[in-house]
Amino acid sequence: RDGRLDEARQDLEQALAIFEETADGKDLTRTLNELARIERLEGRTDRARELLERSISIMGDSDTPILAWAHRELGLVMADTEPDGAEKNFRLAIDLFERSEQAVEIAVTYRGLGDLLQARGEGDASCEAYRTGILALEPRL
Repeated sequence: RDGRLDEARQDLEQALAIFEETADGKDLTRTLNELARIERLEGRTDRARELLERSISIMGDSDTPILAWAHRELGLVMADTEPDGAEKNFRLAIDLFERSEQAVEIAVTYRGLGDLLQARGEGDASCEAYRTGILALEPRL
């Protein structure tokens, strides 16, 4: 969070090796997701996508919020190169976050979807996505 991505990457790579060795699936998937986020932030989208797809395949249908997070992150990774795939992942993440009643995460994901739709020139659809994200937070206000 404070910009020390190289240090975070090193720590996550060490954790990844440990969780692979111990077959700790839950922590392995979380580590893959966080490592993918760092790769995306540093522009290594191919590596980020590989890590996220691996995480998603390990999780299957378990741990809904973490699976949703991985799909949202994959949507962010794909946004510039495969907008249709990105939209699919955003919408899947929204569905998963809704199932687990994660209002803040729903709103964050709708923002990502809105940004994607805006970039594709779909102004009305992007406004609807932003509005829906805000409405997801309304009960919390």
